[in-house]
Formats: sequence, structure tokens, C-alpha cells
Amino acid sequence: MPQNRRYVWVCVLSWIWICTLSTASVAQPMRFLGQSIPFPTLTQLTKPIETLPYGANSEQAWVNQFEACGYRQLAPILESYRQKEKPDDWLFYQLIRKAANHFAPKEKDYASYTWLKWYLLQQTGYEAVLRANANTLLLYVQSNETVYDIPCYYENNQQYVC
Repeated sequence: MPQNRRYVWVCVLSWIWICTLSTASVAQPMRFLGQSIPFPTLTQLTKPIETLPYGANSEQAWVNQFEACGYRQLAPILESYRQKEKPDDWLFYQLIRKAANHFAPKEKDYASYTWLKWYLLQQTGYEAVLRANANTLLLYVQSNETVYDIPCYYENNQQYVC
């Protein structure tokens, strides 16, 4: 009987190991406007807002965190979508929001979600800026469009829209 148990355990552990290997290399597709966008499996973010607060050194700390987890791989995928589908800036931002929520769910960690949007916007050529307002992190993007009823600020004669 002990031989049979050992055999069962070896089989179970082998199956778990094989499943782990196969899921580690499987992409995590995301649906956007009826299309499947194949994203790679990435390492989870490991540092919550308490250890990477908004401040003088936080931008580089978050960039280091995203790059250590492989998030730089997302920019070429997003760029490929932009080249193929030619969405306007607003629709492309919706894609970035959905991608950020896919990897850093807003409900679990608003700061990681916001920082990931900032990072993806930066990586895809947008001028994005983060500002802290009370206890909230706000994301602004440079825009030349006329906007109404949306928080914005001006710096160096350029408009940044929240």
C-alpha cells in the first residue's frame, strides 16, 4: 500500500508541475471591442502603495517595479493594436485603462492601477503626469483638445487633462 501512495503522490505532483509550466507560458488574452489582444503572463506587482508612495523618488521606483515584472512587453502589443486599428486618442486610452485593470485591478489597488496607466501611456508616447490631491493619485495627460467639465491644469502653455 505505501508504494501505491507514493506512486499517486508522484503522479499528482507531476501533474501540478506540468500545469504550472503550461500556465506560466500561456498568454492572458484580453477582450477589447470584440477582439482578443494576446498579453503575456506577467509577474504580479509585489509592492503596494505603502512601500512605493507618490513622492520624489516614486516614479523611478514604480518604473523599476514594472520593468522587473516584465510590463515593458505590453507597450509593443498596445502599439501594434494602435497601428492596425487606428483608434483615436480617447479610444486608445480606453484600451490602456482596460489593460491596466487587467494586470492591476483598480478595485484591489487603485495606486498600482493608476501608476500602470501612467507607465503604459509613457511607454506608448503620451505625456502623462501624476499629481496627488489629498489622498488621491490623479493622472493627467497632455491634450490640445477642448474639454469641458474635466479637471485640467496648464504648465508651459500646455493643457493636461485628468
